[in-house]
Amino acid sequence: MYFADQERFRTGEEPYERAVRRQVDAADPIQGAVDALFVGPTADESATGLVFVPSGATGASVEVTDGIARVQLEGGCSSGGSTLTIATSLVPTVQQFDGVTAVKILDPQGATGEPDGEEDSIPECLNP
Repeated sequence: MYFADQERFRTGEEPYERAVRRQVDAADPIQGAVDALFVGPTADESATGLVFVPSGATGASVEVTDGIARVQLEGGCSSGGSTLTIATSLVPTVQQFDGVTAVKILDPQGATGEPDGEEDSIPECLNP
């Protein structure tokens, strides 16, 4: 899974996310990876500057159809005026799985910027 790297973000050095390895449920690895994101980085990972920015969300469910992963946020959704949001972690974490061609993050009401098509999409609430 991927967490945001505070130092890279602060200095503008892309990519802003850094991969870490975790074991997840083999029966549903995509959902397992998303659930693990919400647990956050370990103490050792936090010490290296990794953070999880939940953007008000308390969880998320994932459904993949025809290569499009729809990630439904639960709880809240707000960028807080920042470009560093939950999308920084969710998109690369979900996109790494075989068969996923695009990630569409949906706000708690089910809306996203580009609901149709084969490109990644975030909801309005994650725009700065």
